[in-house]
Amino acid sequence: MGLGTGGQRRLAVLRTLADLAVPSVAPPCSGEADPAFWARRASDLDIADAVAGTIATRLQPRDAAGLTELLHALAKLQVHRLPGPIRGALLAGLRRASADAARGLDALRTITLLLFYGLADAEGTNPNWAAVGYPGPSTMTTAFGTGKAPRVTAGLLAPHLEVERRAPAAASRGRRGSRSCRARA
Repeated sequence: MGLGTGGQRRLAVLRTLADLAVPSVAPPCSGEADPAFWARRASDLDIADAVAGTIATRLQPRDAAGLTELLHALAKLQVHRLPGPIRGALLAGLRRASADAARGLDALRTITLLLFYGLADAEGTNPNWAAVGYPGPSTMTTAFGTGKAPRVTAGLLAPHLEVERRAPAAASRGRRGSRSCRARA
């Protein structure tokens, strides 16, 4: 996604959508949770920039063009400047009005979650990994001494199960931490 004409506005929209996917929320009442994890928003890790890079370099040209067009339309509507409830209503209406827009918004959310939980920093770590119990990438670099990287598919692991495409930890993150401890007591 180029930052040419309107690029900064598209990036502002992307930051807003990323923070909608991964907002800062109150930690659960258990007291065992890492408060920094729950407070961390996508923008705290510059995930919108990484999503823009992913769109520009990793997607098929047709998909990249569709997402760029969606971001351009949202930038024209100045979604990034709208108050939360109005922005939410506009995005919900857009989802209902256009299956393509709904798929595009879902794709942006999926890429955001993937990068928020999976993207390593310059030191090869991600601040979210410890909070979700991930030790980091394995040091194993080849499959059984063949010199080739291992390839694992969901069908090999559990051929009788369908793979859930949404990250359960990420999907429930906002809901669990959104109410205050007093409200649940």
